[in-house]
Amino acid sequence: MLRAFSLLEILVALLVGASLMSVAGSLFGHVLDYRQHADATRSTIAHDMALQLLAADIDNSLAGLPTSPAIAITQLPQGGHRIALKKNTYAQGIVNIALRDIVWTLEPDKITRSVTGGTDPVIVATGTFRSDITPIQSVAYHLRLDTGADVKSVILWRKGGRL
Repeated sequence: MLRAFSLLEILVALLVGASLMSVAGSLFGHVLDYRQHADATRSTIAHDMALQLLAADIDNSLAGLPTSPAIAITQLPQGGHRIALKKNTYAQGIVNIALRDIVWTLEPDKITRSVTGGTDPVIVATGTFRSDITPIQSVAYHLRLDTGADVKSVILWRKGGRL
């Protein structure tokens, strides 16, 4: 004898299925929110690290010494800035530490760092941002990165010497 499902059993099954679909959709939405938050955090950390490394490069540069040229900061035609300096450094593939040119490029979509005699420029941070460099008398610069959602700022100066 065949037995069919009652209307009540079908309604309970539909209710359980709908509840599961609602919970799954909510979880999926939360996963997307967490991913966006993680991406934003990763971008913020990358920009912070780039600014700290740039500030350390300038602090440890040989700019301002009598035999060394000053740090060169130029505006790029497509927007952004190029910062060139000299520093004693080790470059991958080169055996010794020597005086090398370090070039930072702050483009509207990425920040790169290159070492003469080293490999291709390293992309330090990515994302859309606008850089602004303002001189502070003759001893320092104020660098500001505006990502639209966040503003990062650092003072670029060399301890014990002028830029």
